[in-house]
Amino acid sequence: MKLAFNLSTTALSLCAVCCCNVLHTQAQTPLILLAGQSNMVGSPNEAGERYEQDVLARTNTIQPGLTFDNLLPLLVSPAMQQTNITTEFRRELVDLLTRILGYVHNGTDVVPEHQVDLLIELGQRFPTLYTSLADPLGNVYCSDVTPPLAVQEFMSAVPLSPNSGCGNPYGPELVLGHTLGFLPDGKESGSDLSFIMPKVSRGGTQIRGNWSKAEGDLWSTLQSRIAHIDSVSTQCQTGSGCSWDAFVWFQGENDSMDQPNAENYEGDLIIFLADVRAELFAAGTRYAAPEEIPVVIVQIGSFFRAREFGTVVARAQASVAASDAFASIVWTDDLGTFYHYDASSQLIIGDRVARALEGLWKDTIVMPPLDRSWFGSCQQNGQKCHTNAACCGGKCAYSRCGT
Repeated sequence: MKLAFNLSTTALSLCAVCCCNVLHTQAQTPLILLAGQSNMVGSPNEAGERYEQDVLARTNTIQPGLTFDNLLPLLVSPAMQQTNITTEFRRELVDLLTRILGYVHNGTDVVPEHQVDLLIELGQRFPTLYTSLADPLGNVYCSDVTPPLAVQEFMSAVPLSPNSGCGNPYGPELVLGHTLGFLPDGKESGSDLSFIMPKVSRGGTQIRGNWSKAEGDLWSTLQSRIAHIDSVSTQCQTGSGCSWDAFVWFQGENDSMDQPNAENYEGDLIIFLADVRAELFAAGTRYAAPEEIPVVIVQIGSFFRAREFGTVVARAQASVAASDAFASIVWTDDLGTFYHYDASSQLIIGDRVARALEGLWKDTIVMPPLDRSWFGSCQQNGQKCHTNAACCGGKCAYSRCGT
């Protein structure tokens, strides 16, 4: 049985009458562990056709990809704040992505068109999101550890921002931190929802050879980050402390280029998640059993699905999530065609992770006392899943069912 920290019926009734903003009554600060390879590190400046060509050619001048600084001026412009986005402004965004990223893989601009539509939809759901992205948040914190490192070298949590040092320069945590705790209708209600996102990430890694408990050279750093919960932040050293409340896994790219790794990925991922959950449970969590700790798996995207064994890894990730009642999957194969996700893609992925986490937290972490009926059960016809979520076997998920 879960240790559910839910508001009482009386408290909910009072809120309905008085419009009070009650969130997160549990005393422990939630910790969301983030781990994976370079796309979890966050390498948006290293995405794009010209960038990849420069790297492969080992040229002296490598052109950066689509950076946050390129993108932000358009996202915060008055045109983006309009209820009805003009065709001209939408085209300006599409041209920016097309020009900087250099979409020549398939000779079409379908991908940037789609990403721009997703950026517009995200901005309309969260009207203050883009204007607040550049500023440090006062209630959400992050940290990053690139293994192998000793405990005394671990980075302490700092307020979340694009320049907080929690990535290169940021990964999915940027928008995840901003939109987790918002209401489904886009109204901000997360000002009192404080949480911390410690990250352990390193590029070019494989699940068994680098991350697994049995063989991985990075496992000890991941284990230490989990075990030394007090080193995450001073918030974890006072009062009721902190609780490991979720794990987000963003990896699989390197395993998609090796047949044995790909074929073993499903089994390796099941064992790895069980080992991570066991460590989280031992370190401290509000959940009653290790297997109940929520997990979000970010599925590999189109670039690595096109590798020889990429679909094997993608299907393995989907299968593990589908068979786990406390796991959800986030798809990314509609975002970009490069081995690193660009700045716009990372923003979209962060929100998808936030929505997946809210669905997994619905019975445990106290969220705003409003209608969240679009979480949970669903049917293929007349489903109640949130925007862009698919109904897969009775579960709402940011994924294409069975792929």
